[in-house]
Amino acid sequence: MPLFPSTSARLTRLFRESHVVEFDDSDKFVIFSDCHRGDGGWKDDYAHNRNLHLHALSYYFERDYRYVELGDSDELFENKQFERIRYTHSNIFRQMKQFHDKQRLYLVHGNHDIQRRSPKVVEEQLYQFYNDYEDTYEPLFPGIQVHEGITLRHKRTGQSLFLVHGHQGDLVNDHLWPLALILVRYIWAPLQFLGWRDPTMPQAPLARPGKVERRISEWIDRYQQMIICGHTHRSWFPKPSATPYFNAGSCIHPRCITGLEIEDGMISLVKWALTVKRDPVSGDGTLCITRELLADGPMPLQAIKYAV
Repeated sequence: MPLFPSTSARLTRLFRESHVVEFDDSDKFVIFSDCHRGDGGWKDDYAHNRNLHLHALSYYFERDYRYVELGDSDELFENKQFERIRYTHSNIFRQMKQFHDKQRLYLVHGNHDIQRRSPKVVEEQLYQFYNDYEDTYEPLFPGIQVHEGITLRHKRTGQSLFLVHGHQGDLVNDHLWPLALILVRYIWAPLQFLGWRDPTMPQAPLARPGKVERRISEWIDRYQQMIICGHTHRSWFPKPSATPYFNAGSCIHPRCITGLEIEDGMISLVKWALTVKRDPVSGDGTLCITRELLADGPMPLQAIKYAV
C-alpha cells in the first residue's frame, strides 16, 4: 500500500468499510457540513450563523428528520479544548442532543475534527460534559460513533448514497493533517487576525471547481456511485444526467447556511438565511429566517445518473 494513498484508493476502501444505514421513502434526512464551531472568539466563523442553524435544527427535529453532520463540525484545529466550544454553543448541542436521544443523529468526521477518528477522543469529548452549576457530569451523546463514511442504502431499490467529508487523499488535509493543524493553530490563525487567509482551508465558495471536486467526480464516474460531501464549502446540486456529485456547502457563509434534504425519495438543496419581510401597507420591515429551495430540486433519487 502506498505511503500516501490517492483519493480514488481512499474512497474505494472507505466505501467498502462505511457504516450502512438503511432507509426508505418514509425516512427524512437533513445534511449539513462544515459548521466549524469555535469558542465564540474572533476566529469563530460559525458564531454569526448560530441562530440560523439553531432555527433550522428545530424545524427539522419537529418534522422527524434524521440529522447528519458531514465533517468539520467543530473547529478542533484552532481550538485545543472542545469544552469551550460546547459551552459557547450549548444551545446547539442541546438541540443536537434531542436528535441523539431519538437515535436520529449521525456524525462524520472531516479534516478539522479528524481527531475524532479515535473512539477514545469521541468518548472524552462527546459522551458527557461537566455542568459547572450542578458540579456534576451529564450525558451529551453517550455511545455516539463518529464515522469517516456513511452509506445510505434504500431498502427497496438498493440505491446507495455515499456520505463522506471529501478531504480523502489530499496530501495536506488528509495525510499530513498534523502539519495542517500546526499551521492553522500556531501560524495562520494569528496572521488571519491581520487579514491573511489560511492556505490550508478549502477553496472559497465562488471559486472554480478545483482538484478536490475533479478527483471525487472521477471516482464517481469510474465506480458509478453517487457521493454527498462537504469540505470545499461550495454547495453543488447536479443535473439528473450529470455526474452525481452533491455538496452540502457549509454553515459559515457570510449571510446564510446551506444543506441537503432527503424526503419522499427526493433530494433538495436548501438555504436558510436572515431576510427582511416588508409590510406592504405600513412599509415597516421585520427580520425573519427563511428557507429557500436552490438549484433545480427537488430531484427524485431514482432520476439520478447511475441510480440502481
